[in-house]
Amino acid sequence: MMQGLLYGIKRFPADLKNSDLFLLFLSIALAVSAITGVTFLGDRLRLSIKQQAAVVLAADVTLRSTAPIGPKYLSIAKAQELNTAETISFLSMTLHNGNSVLSSIKATTPGYPLRGKLKLLDLNGQNIQVATNID
Repeated sequence: MMQGLLYGIKRFPADLKNSDLFLLFLSIALAVSAITGVTFLGDRLRLSIKQQAAVVLAADVTLRSTAPIGPKYLSIAKAQELNTAETISFLSMTLHNGNSVLSSIKATTPGYPLRGKLKLLDLNGQNIQVATNID
């Protein structure tokens, strides 16, 4: 067994120069770099969207969950005479003029925003008509 290991160590430089072993190492390094880059890009996008969402938050405190939040928390807030609004949001790819665009989609209850007013503008700065009651 030890002879086989020594033989492999001796033959490694020659095999690295004369075979597809170098190409295999190069492709693995490229794949790892690409996956790492995409992961970092996704994390940066998530952080950027969260930072921008803080501006649009329009509330003092939020309660977030990946699962539906039970009515118990809403009843506690109402008992303390707090204003509440519920939102559901997700990221999606949408098409605009034939281009794919990363979009943050948000649906809210009528009490949103708790502070200020919600004003939507298109890319040209024109007001957007908002559907309020969709059944």
